[in-house]
Amino acid sequence: MPTRRTMLRAAVAGAGAVLLPQARAEGGDEFPTLPWSALLPRGWDPKAPFKGLKLDELEDGDPRAQEALFKARDYWKSAPVEPSLQGARARLRGYVVPMSGDAGIVREFLLVPYFGACIHVPPPPANQVVHVLMEKPLRNRLRTMSSVWVSGTLRIERFSSVMGDAGYAMRGSLVEPYVERPGGR
Repeated sequence: MPTRRTMLRAAVAGAGAVLLPQARAEGGDEFPTLPWSALLPRGWDPKAPFKGLKLDELEDGDPRAQEALFKARDYWKSAPVEPSLQGARARLRGYVVPMSGDAGIVREFLLVPYFGACIHVPPPPANQVVHVLMEKPLRNRLRTMSSVWVSGTLRIERFSSVMGDAGYAMRGSLVEPYVERPGGR
């Protein structure tokens, strides 16, 4: 079981990860590839709840660690979205967090920017989570943390679940497995 200090360190590391642009994939311009950083409104700082906190000085049972985690969850749950993305056609690379218990059929999932998001640490900010709802269920193709490309039309739409909160949605999207190409492309 991870300690509060370990969870807090992972949350801070994850907050930094959401700012890293993803690799661009080959493909047409029908769905332009967006980096996850494009989903952040200008000037919004995901690390704000951790300002002034010195992780190296915290013990595992330190109540300041728990307080910081609660503060980050509240701040990230209400994270603002980028309004210019309403109706934008986009292609995002991310990781699958299924919303149903049936491993063989996936009707909806959260798309998150980094491996392990929503599983062991506080979920990413809502503006870094996309709720994907399929018109036709995907059978035997997706597992928790599968790396995929999702293409579709972004909508600004809040969604809340036990796994995390999303600030964006895509409906009836195209989902393709991400395949690492030789040379890191």
